[in-house]
Amino acid sequence: MQNICEEPVEYLAVFTANGQKLTEITCYDQTRVRNSEGVLKLCSKSPENIRIHNHPTCDIPFSPADVHAAMITNARHAIVVTRESIYELILPRFYTEKEISQACKLLDRKGGILYSPRKRQIRACEQVATKFGMIFKQTARHDWVFERY
Repeated sequence: MQNICEEPVEYLAVFTANGQKLTEITCYDQTRVRNSEGVLKLCSKSPENIRIHNHPTCDIPFSPADVHAAMITNARHAIVVTRESIYELILPRFYTEKEISQACKLLDRKGGILYSPRKRQIRACEQVATKFGMIFKQTARHDWVFERY
């Protein structure tokens, strides 16, 4: 995880619950990384996966697309790293398609994720986490304890 904090483009790495890397992808773009159908299927076959990706150009938490990908692949832990912060979303259960849609719409509506102030985006992530029984954490990057990722 330390390796992607300073990368100039977005990366996504997915691990099993015991820390084995399933995949790592990039589109060589500063503002997005796409989950291909193959990546989504691979991740879905490993429930309780851990998704880590970076936001290299800004210090923002999870976008609706980030939350959608974590929920549809049954991730248990999603992490976004930036140059300043580490954002975590712990998903304690599986979610229905309706819940996934509701969570993404709420995050998009409350956060206006790409153009609103960072505090508003963080608050939107907190609201989504509360509504859907998740845990949202924000840690300054220099305070983060890097473990197995």
